[in-house]
Amino acid sequence: NRSRLFALLIAFTGAFAGLPSLASAATYVEDFEAPFPAWETGWLGTQSDVQNHYGVGGDRGNNPDGLWPAGGGPIDIVFTSPFSQTVTQLSLDVAGFADTNLYAYDTNDVLIFSTPVMLTFGAFTDPGDYVHYDIYSANGISRWGFSAGNAAGNTSIDNVGVNVSAVPEPETYAMMLVGLGLLGFAARRRKQQAA
Repeated sequence: NRSRLFALLIAFTGAFAGLPSLASAATYVEDFEAPFPAWETGWLGTQSDVQNHYGVGGDRGNNPDGLWPAGGGPIDIVFTSPFSQTVTQLSLDVAGFADTNLYAYDTNDVLIFSTPVMLTFGAFTDPGDYVHYDIYSANGISRWGFSAGNAAGNTSIDNVGVNVSAVPEPETYAMMLVGLGLLGFAARRRKQQAA
């Protein structure tokens, strides 16, 4: 009985040795330096619904150093789930050409950031004239954007970055539950045999 329990413990430990217990914390940055539309297949293009003002697969327009994000007036950019739940910091550079506010909401849909965008009129050169903003959240960032109806085509973004937290991987949880169940079963059986 002890040898079976020992073998079970070794098998359980070996199963966990090959699994990472946490997905790594990471930082992602989109600087829009690659020829368009390469950014669409990068992290920002795949982990949010941001679109180019010039259309899917579109070019830069008159912006050699950033992106004119599209919108039907205001610009609302939504991160995918569960990616949004891991975002602890959003940073970006903004060149404003029309009055608007930069805002962000956490994953509980609570407004966590809102500030007027400084107008720089600076998206026509490389490097452009941008203002940097940092947004932090303890429980993720679900969406962000620009509030004014004329923000689309009048607001440029560059160097969009996120810090994402380490999150447990689903496979690790499943293996832990199975392993703990097996250990509990073995301990109970051993106790019954001893009685």
